[in-house]
Amino acid sequence: MATLLADRLVTAGVECTGPDRLGVPAIAKPEPAQVQAWSEDTQVDAIVFGRVTGIGSRHSVDVELRSTETGEVVSVH
Repeated sequence: MATLLADRLVTAGVECTGPDRLGVPAIAKPEPAQVQAWSEDTQVDAIVFGRVTGIGSRHSVDVELRSTETGEVVSVH
């Protein structure tokens, strides 16, 4: 699912990279201080976190865009 989200962001003109390339853990709900620390080391403008939940035969995708300045949630999708 992460690959599909990244592909969608790329088509919208957003440069994407994954946690492995940035050297950070792949987690859905980091603390704001973690987001700030990762952004200092990676030089990115924003960080997207999310998770997929299976509900019967359907899936729910929850995505948060986090500020690299504060580590707080900017928007939820």
